[in-house]
Amino acid sequence: MKTVIATLGSLAVLAMVAGCSADTTESEPVGSTESAVSYNKQVSHSVKKQLDEVRKATAKYKDVNVAYADGFINADEETGCTNSPAGTEGFHFINFDRLGAPNNTLEPPILLYTRDASGKYILAGVEYLQWVIVNDDVYFGDGRDLPPESKIAPRLFDRDFDGPMAGHTDDMPWHFDLHVWLWAGNDAGVFQAWNTSMVCE
Repeated sequence: MKTVIATLGSLAVLAMVAGCSADTTESEPVGSTESAVSYNKQVSHSVKKQLDEVRKATAKYKDVNVAYADGFINADEETGCTNSPAGTEGFHFINFDRLGAPNNTLEPPILLYTRDASGKYILAGVEYLQWVIVNDDVYFGDGRDLPPESKIAPRLFDRDFDGPMAGHTDDMPWHFDLHVWLWAGNDAGVFQAWNTSMVCE
């Protein structure tokens, strides 16, 4: 666990060089309002109510400076928007105090933003993350020795997290994650990792 704390601390220091003075935006969600709440047609009534509550709780982060003030750090400031042929995940704003902790649906550890041509950040979604734990510690192996109980995905919103998966960098542990596109429509689905409908500058 000490390794993870040191790693996350290093990431935080690197991200902090970006500062906390980004442009404020009150823009509408990416895409039309109809597409932004398209999960209404994709989930059950009970899950819709849960997602509506998360939208209410995270609406304040439409102003990116509120996210900074609440301890979120733009982890992609230097590398830019996370894109792939499968779509985009946008910019990951991480709250390291929440990362890896038991998931509180109303306090997601990661906010997902896109950015328009003028440089304004636009809230697109949230991401939940949980470390893979083996012998009471986070796991950095090659996956071949993962015990069955460590492969059981957590669930939120009647949905299994994606994973387990190796860290996206050498110093990131194995983990499960769940993307939720609350503020931007995603033709691939509200819980899909990559957003195929969103453009990220």
